[in-house]
Amino acid sequence: NFHSAFHCCQGAVKAMAGRPGVRKIVNISSNGAYNFDVFDPPHYRASKAAMDTLTKDLARRYAREKIAVNSIAPAMTETPLFNVLTEDVLARAISAMPHGVAMQPDQIAAWVGFLISAAGDVSSGNIIILNQGRDVR
Repeated sequence: NFHSAFHCCQGAVKAMAGRPGVRKIVNISSNGAYNFDVFDPPHYRASKAAMDTLTKDLARRYAREKIAVNSIAPAMTETPLFNVLTEDVLARAISAMPHGVAMQPDQIAAWVGFLISAAGDVSSGNIIILNQGRDVR
């Protein structure tokens, strides 16, 4: 997870150098980096936390070059991963979601669309946590 994001960001920064306007990088992390009551294994959590640290570091490092870097950290999202989960694990994960349903990929994509739009020019170094308010305390 982390190595792929690192190398993609490295290539993106090089490709964006000298281009006009605010350029954007959006990493996809996971709410699992912050929420420890679900089934994500430690190595997965660690890689997603590292990705969020990378996001913040790159945002700070390249802000003056007008490269905005953000990360989206969604909670349970309906993806092909659902096919490898046991019914019990899937039911527990979905029951932890306040709306009682998993999020959909198009909902995550809409946030990516916002961040890469002109409106997203003002956002950099942010981790956008999408979890239906599950972790609000």
